[in-house]
Amino acid sequence: MSIVAVSAGFPGVSRVLEEGEKLRVWDFVRIDQDGTVKMNKADIYLLGAWHPGYEELVSFLHRDFREVKVGVLWTSSCGEMGLEPIEQEFLERILADDRIDFIWFGDPALADIFEKGFHIPYPLKYEEHQEEKKERSISLFAPRPAKKNLFTQFAAAKLAQDKYGLILHTNVTLPFECGVNAVKYPWLPRNELQRVVSSSLLHMGVSFAETFSYATADAALWGTPSVVSPAVSWAPAAYSVSNPNDASEILEAVECVLESPRNATEAFRQSLMLHATTDGELLTEFLHSRIMSA
Repeated sequence: MSIVAVSAGFPGVSRVLEEGEKLRVWDFVRIDQDGTVKMNKADIYLLGAWHPGYEELVSFLHRDFREVKVGVLWTSSCGEMGLEPIEQEFLERILADDRIDFIWFGDPALADIFEKGFHIPYPLKYEEHQEEKKERSISLFAPRPAKKNLFTQFAAAKLAQDKYGLILHTNVTLPFECGVNAVKYPWLPRNELQRVVSSSLLHMGVSFAETFSYATADAALWGTPSVVSPAVSWAPAAYSVSNPNDASEILEAVECVLESPRNATEAFRQSLMLHATTDGELLTEFLHSRIMSA
């Protein structure tokens, strides 16, 4: 059975779909800025999250493409939805729509709650890269929703800077940044982002809510360990803080990485290998069985 994945410009959702395309699980089609989309006939259509522009697309699929399954990839966790009320409204709308046959949840709990939902791990094509020469720096690259816990991480970066002289490399600008010395970047192309993150001693991923964190996975593949919160459930516990609201505890996790960065990198890579779905055929089999039983 053939699958076409379609998404508007949601970076986190699009990353899941990009990885699935790398593993040849589906064809990924991006909706153009003018709202147009061109795609082939398929048996299953997977929509990335929800966008008001999907209304017309779903109607078209059911009108012109008979005997198809249409579903949604929902990557937000319960915690993320708690921080973003609009997402609660979108999910309620999707659940009530008889045209949506299934929902692939990134959060296993949501899959248990809702009848037409299921959970399987996200795809990832596991490819280690040779790291850049390390600098005395920390990297923090993220969008700016509340779930990313950015101010607390800036505070922790300031503590690490005062104690160890580490410069922060980031694309984030906050109204008040604790006086941290930071090198600022725009939203970088992937090859430039890899260069900056790979040359850092560690990456900061201490968010309040996630269902995977591809940014932390990328850092590991690029040879840079991270400090994280328990929301990054696959990450090794030694580098996870118990309280993401505590900048001093984040500093302690930073110190744990600095004591043995090579061991930290290997620990992240080993954990990632255990938790990522890297087998395209296996993922396809799981996905088909869940969709057809939804």
